[in-house]
Amino acid sequence: MAITYNERDVARIEAGGSIAEAVGGIAVGVLAIISLAETTPSAVLTSIATIVLGVVLLAEGGTIAAEFSRLIGIRVESGPEGSLEAGGLTLELFAGIALVVLGILALIGVATEVLIACAVIVAGAALILRSGPLLEMSDLRNQTGEFPDAHRKLAHVSASGAVTIQVLAGIAAIVLGILALTNMRDYGFMFGDIGLLVMAAALTIGSGIVTGTMFRMLTRRG
Repeated sequence: MAITYNERDVARIEAGGSIAEAVGGIAVGVLAIISLAETTPSAVLTSIATIVLGVVLLAEGGTIAAEFSRLIGIRVESGPEGSLEAGGLTLELFAGIALVVLGILALIGVATEVLIACAVIVAGAALILRSGPLLEMSDLRNQTGEFPDAHRKLAHVSASGAVTIQVLAGIAAIVLGILALTNMRDYGFMFGDIGLLVMAAALTIGSGIVTGTMFRMLTRRG
C-alpha cells in the first residue's frame, strides 16, 4: 500500500529535529566559550559540554532512526541502500553513547585530558560518517512527501549545505583532537574546547539552514 506524507508533515519533522539540534549546539558552544574564557580551560565545563554533545547526537540519532524505519516501511524497495543508511544512523547512536560515557569519566577525573581529546575525535568522525545518511534521509522524506519540484530542490540544496558544513567541522575536530593528544601537557583542554566549539557552530549553523528552509516551505503553503 502506497503511503505518503503531506508537505507540512515532512517539513515539520525536519524543522523540529533541526531546532533541537540547534539548541544543543548552542549549549555546547556556550560551555566551550566559557571554558576558553577562563585563565585555564575548565575540565568540568569541557566535560559537561562533551556530555551535552553526546546527548544531542544520541537524541537526534534516535529520532532519525525512528523516522528512517517508518520511511523504509513506506518505500520497501530501499534494499541494500536502506541497510547502509541504517548503519550510518546506528553509528551516530553509538557515537552519542560513547561521548556521554567519555564525558562522565572525564568529569569524575579519569584521564580527563586524554578522554576529552578522544571524545572530540569520535564526535568529529561521527559528523563525517553521518553526512551521507542524513542527506539520503532528507531526499527520502522529500520523495515521500507531496512536494512541488521547486521545493524538493530547495530542501536538497539546504540539506547539502548543512551536510557540507558538518563534514568540514568533523575534519577540523579530528585534527584538533589529534593536536590535543600530541600537546596534552600544555594545550590539551584548549584544543578540546576549540574542537567542541567548531562542532557546536557547525550543528547550529547547519540546523539553522535546514530550519529556515522548512519554515519558508510551511509558510508558503500555509
